[in-house]
Amino acid sequence: MKIGFDARLLLNDLRGIGVYLFNLLNQLLEQGLGNEYILYVNESSPYITTKASSSPVIEKLRAYPEVTIRNISAPNDFLWEQLLLPIQLTYDKPDILHMPANRAPRICPCKLVVTVHDVIELLFFDQFFYTQKTLRGRFYDWRTANYMKYMYYRIFPRADKIITVSNTSKKDIHNMLNIPLDRIAVVHQSYNSALRPADAPTRDYLFTLGCVAAHKNSVAVIKAYNLLPQQLREKYKLEIVGCCPELKSLVDSIGDPNIKLKNSDFSIPLDSRYGNAIGFVYPSLYEGFGLPVLEAMACGTPVIASNKGSIPEVAGDAALYIDPEDIGSIANAMEKLLTDRLLRDNLMKKGFDQLRKYSWQTCARKTHAVYEQTINSQPIGKKNPSLQKSRKNPDL
Repeated sequence: MKIGFDARLLLNDLRGIGVYLFNLLNQLLEQGLGNEYILYVNESSPYITTKASSSPVIEKLRAYPEVTIRNISAPNDFLWEQLLLPIQLTYDKPDILHMPANRAPRICPCKLVVTVHDVIELLFFDQFFYTQKTLRGRFYDWRTANYMKYMYYRIFPRADKIITVSNTSKKDIHNMLNIPLDRIAVVHQSYNSALRPADAPTRDYLFTLGCVAAHKNSVAVIKAYNLLPQQLREKYKLEIVGCCPELKSLVDSIGDPNIKLKNSDFSIPLDSRYGNAIGFVYPSLYEGFGLPVLEAMACGTPVIASNKGSIPEVAGDAALYIDPEDIGSIANAMEKLLTDRLLRDNLMKKGFDQLRKYSWQTCARKTHAVYEQTINSQPIGKKNPSLQKSRKNPDL
């Protein structure tokens, strides 16, 4: 097979979906499946941090003889996705185009596979797209919001196959976008296998990730920590990596020197941040997968996690679950974890056991099986019932 990939995220520091894309490609190549791969990038994008010729990630993939890097220059994502990429596909003639990041072209001259990691952009729509105050900003938000609605409700239902990362996301995609369940394949992601427990962990702080996104629920961690007895707060700090104005304002108003709010500087390795913590707190209101939970487990750090979204599916019995909308629930779990050594040891052991269920090798193998199913499937026609149903969406 000849498979095309939207590889734009490989031109940035690898985060989230970029990590998924690189590990998937790396394992597809390592498994020697006999495919050709064309990686489409956009060196003209204002959002990239490096060129393809100087990206170590791209260079590692370019070393494989079956890989071709194709630069398609465009001033913005809309032109790249909807016009220039489809034109290039007519020349390259891949069997499949895999769009790995919740984006896809409306017109695709080959079979189309889209990874829809989650539907967070729809569930928290206003928080994602209606945030700017200036007239120009509001116009930008309006334009972006309508493009994304069109993407989800009109383009994704036309894909030959949807890949998603959890059964929770599969159910939500089916319910919200009216895509038949047999066209949605669940392929779990994995974690960075280089993550290791610290040699001599300090275990003197609780760790969490700060984020402005409403569904991450970072504010709740600070409020819950503030309810802990003072002697516990003095013994165990709260370290938050990821600063934003809302979090800084809250921390300043509380005035607790035991709360350490740091910028999202990842020059300190993740294994050091996770591995030296006595516990990792992840109170997200919704996740399509929840990779930080596995990262913490890989570093031997006990996890306090939300009982919502896909997190219970991913973490299994290896987390101490809380209701993320109940500050008292989060505070009680923190106190229990900080004062119960046996509980921490048990969660750590269960975390290592849970990790055995995930690997990038399995992710690549299952993804390739989806490609084979897609090649052998009937094309999605104009009379596809799910597509007709999605057109009835009153918001479009």
